[in-house]
Amino acid sequence: MNQPPAPRPVFARRPLPPRRVPRRRYLLAFSAAALAFIVAMAIAWQLAALSPRTRNAPERAPGEKTTIAVLPFAASGVGQEHFGEGMAEDIAAALANYQSLAVVAPNSSFRYRARGGDPMRAGKALGARYVLTGSVAHPAPNVRIAATLVDAASGAHVWSEEIDWPANGLSDVQFAIVDGIAQRLAAESDRVQGEGIRRTPLPSIASYDRYLLARHLLRRHGETDRPGAAVLAARQLLERAVAEQADFAPYYSALSETYRAAYAERMHDPALDNEFGSRVAIDRAAQLAGRAVSLDMESFQAWAQLGWVLRWRPPFEDSIAAFERARSLNPNVVDARAGEPLVFAGRAVEAVPIIERAMRLDPLASPETLASLGHAYYMVGDYGKAIDALTVCVQRAPTSAFCHRLLAAAYSQTGRQEEAVFQAAEAMRENPGWTIGAAVRASLYQRRADLDHLVTGYRKAGFPE
Repeated sequence: MNQPPAPRPVFARRPLPPRRVPRRRYLLAFSAAALAFIVAMAIAWQLAALSPRTRNAPERAPGEKTTIAVLPFAASGVGQEHFGEGMAEDIAAALANYQSLAVVAPNSSFRYRARGGDPMRAGKALGARYVLTGSVAHPAPNVRIAATLVDAASGAHVWSEEIDWPANGLSDVQFAIVDGIAQRLAAESDRVQGEGIRRTPLPSIASYDRYLLARHLLRRHGETDRPGAAVLAARQLLERAVAEQADFAPYYSALSETYRAAYAERMHDPALDNEFGSRVAIDRAAQLAGRAVSLDMESFQAWAQLGWVLRWRPPFEDSIAAFERARSLNPNVVDARAGEPLVFAGRAVEAVPIIERAMRLDPLASPETLASLGHAYYMVGDYGKAIDALTVCVQRAPTSAFCHRLLAAAYSQTGRQEEAVFQAAEAMRENPGWTIGAAVRASLYQRRADLDHLVTGYRKAGFPE
């Protein structure tokens, strides 16, 4: 005889004091990826529950978003920094599902380390009303996380949580907690509108840890003296993760990035030199990104990675379509990379507002984003703004030949010849063999007029033919 299903756990909502909620500890059996969702849901619930008086802030105007910055979690133990970063990044991604929340891009928020960081200073610098800090410990076979949400204006702790669990899979309790919090959000507040929790397959803790380490290596490969070694190490970790769990879409997205990076960037590593500019490498990147999408058609991250890979395979309609699909799945997230294919497709006027909007939540934008913005400004003829963006680009990436080259072209178009010549010399110092003719032959511009526009600036700046 069939037994009736066990009742789902019920979690009562506690009244909130003005400043701090007592810590609570739960023992749960669920994976690290699920934990990121749970912490994000609890934060969103807390923000929805706080009254304007409790938050010591005025009522928000209609449509105004609450801005949150998630700092990288401090990790206990040697070699665990990637785990703290990965947890924080997944929490930020989960919070971005709520349309009334604006989440600062990890590229900027991760500049402020959790251990020893000042949440009030970080909040002010990042333009965030709330800052999430935390710590994570991974003493096998358990994982322990502590998180605190701080009011960046007053320093008050408005929410805190400690969770301790064995890292050995999922349970019905996990889904009961996540679904219960999501239901409360939808029922009790019209300020936070979530997409809900999609029950995608979650990896084992061992393979997920390898994935987080690979993401960490990819994020920082450009900051090392041996970028190729970092990309290769990430690829090996991800290939092992895929072998262990072949149906987890994020593994394929990250693995595709190792091939895209090797295709687009000189790694100065014998094992990757043959992939630079190789059609085989970019085709492999596209195949892996497509596999991620096929595994999770509702993942905006998977679609965005596919769009980014296809940006390197003209014509650009497929890349633009993939980015548009990502944006339709989560309009709250604006990916600056979506501007690149638009510029090359002759639609720079559409690219500018996309990159500008992305940078509002990424005030410490990467050199790549600044280069994209400067490129778009140049193509629409706004040379002054192009110079502003590209000047910051060369400050943050002084070895970027592309930024120096484009800055030289922008200066030349405004008649500032001395500065143009200086930037051209810097570009040639970084890439001595570059010529205008080679650039024309390798051009990705779909409109000849756009290529001619750039070449005119190069010639005025004095680059070799």
